[in-house]
Amino acid sequence: MMKKRTIDTIKKLPALLLALILLFCALPAGSFAKGEIVETQIADLLDWGEIYDAVVSAIGNGEPDENGYVELDVSSYGLKRDRTTALIDAVHFHNPQFFYWQGSAPYTYSGDTVVKLRIPFDLRGEELRAAKERFGELAQELYDLYDESWTDLETVIFYSDYLAANYQYDLTYSNYDAYSFLTEKTGVCQAYTATFQLLMNRFGIPCTYAKSDGINHIWNLVCVDGAWYHLDITHNDPIYDRPGAAHHDCTLTGVSTTNALKTAYAEENDLTFGDLTIGADVTVSASDHPIRATLLTSTSPVAWLDGAFYGILQTGSYQSAHFVTQSATLSLLDFETASGSALRNLATTWRIPGSTYYYPNNYATLVSDGRFLFYYDSTTLYMYDPINNTENELTSLTEDTVIYGLRYEDEALAYYTANNPVSASFERHVFELPYFTVTWVIGDETFTTRVRYGRNPLEIFNGSTERENENGIAYVFIGWSPEVLEATEDAVYTAMYEERLLYIPGDMNGDGEVNVQDVTALLDYIANPLSPISALAKDVDGDGEVTVADVSALLDMIAAAPAA
Repeated sequence: MMKKRTIDTIKKLPALLLALILLFCALPAGSFAKGEIVETQIADLLDWGEIYDAVVSAIGNGEPDENGYVELDVSSYGLKRDRTTALIDAVHFHNPQFFYWQGSAPYTYSGDTVVKLRIPFDLRGEELRAAKERFGELAQELYDLYDESWTDLETVIFYSDYLAANYQYDLTYSNYDAYSFLTEKTGVCQAYTATFQLLMNRFGIPCTYAKSDGINHIWNLVCVDGAWYHLDITHNDPIYDRPGAAHHDCTLTGVSTTNALKTAYAEENDLTFGDLTIGADVTVSASDHPIRATLLTSTSPVAWLDGAFYGILQTGSYQSAHFVTQSATLSLLDFETASGSALRNLATTWRIPGSTYYYPNNYATLVSDGRFLFYYDSTTLYMYDPINNTENELTSLTEDTVIYGLRYEDEALAYYTANNPVSASFERHVFELPYFTVTWVIGDETFTTRVRYGRNPLEIFNGSTERENENGIAYVFIGWSPEVLEATEDAVYTAMYEERLLYIPGDMNGDGEVNVQDVTALLDYIANPLSPISALAKDVDGDGEVTVADVSALLDMIAAAPAA
């Protein structure tokens, strides 16, 4: 696929000139399973019948021969030669898990009917099995980000933003499939489209593709809230890549907006947009989804934390074709109403090192570590606590450094600096979040864990609070002393227990009562110490021995008991 636009015409300007300019200037909803993570049956979206399933099965389960081919007899399906390309495209573009197949299938035929398909694999044997296993592991890492409470719309926005923010366009034009995209975190438009298709297949959200030969480009179509929309993640990911950034110009657009955007892109690159192939028989919405207007001016991905979505929203206007920020806020997002509630005001200008000029824009991006939100202005990293509605400054940079990107990677904040927002090269820095030692005391045992600042230590507690019964006493865990709090310093927590007797003193025969029958049982034990009587129950007077004195103590206990 052709290299996409270089972040609008704005990215073609030298940095200082840019600074000066900126300064002054239908399937119905619910047709697919939700809740459980279930692969979408793409065949239900298409209309190929059994031959589609046969081809999918052959590619998914087949073992290539010594020449690298899997052969499939299709003579019984009545496949016509002029329909073969469409069938192969349907299988290829809707099944990105077949990364080892590039979408070709030479065939033999009789008359106008295809008899046999010969499907070439790029890999075979142990190499193929190893690649499938690695692909599954990397895909699972993406699947694990999913929360079952999400709606289809929330799932679509989260994953489209995530791919734009954490992957980048392949300027070498080498990576076309989902496997290379996941392993190298870079790819062309076909790789973005394939990976998003993989995710939608996994979560049961109807998805297909749109492609234009005129602009040599492919992107997704996805169904949310009962309507189909265009979603072009490639064109939402800036070039040169700004780590952590996700634009929303091409998020859930209708026919009118999509045509306008692709026409403008074509004119910008001396191409012609007019042809459009859609991968399934669906009707695309004429208008954009309402969420696009909310996110349109944001260059930050949404972030998920503790049951809520957050984003950085901006207001502003275009001056000399360039957006100028009037306000920027950290906001709590409401996807149902397509709105946001401001929590914090953020910077609206970005400094330029060694200059009195500045960019009248907000370039912050937002990430979550599962407990806090992190963002920045041009010089400072911030941590926001949504539970307590507090903001803390983590670190400030020198005057000659400017932050333009942020990611949460390997339990650390990776922030990226450069001289301008369209730099071809960003320098990566790591801010290690502090860790503390928590000591757990459980009876006579102790062990320690390391917990990161702000996390609840119980989230990573991997010990056992169970204690063995001792001397006829059961220990029932009732909590920790002191109360376990979020980690802000080293701490020691002691397990607390309620002690419960496992016997009734004097109940020799175990019937739950103390009476003359227990006297008989105790006398039997004294005569025959092997009888099964609780070792503690039989020592009634507590002197550590079982003798006639215990019989006297038991008789006294019975005599002192209140009458029934």
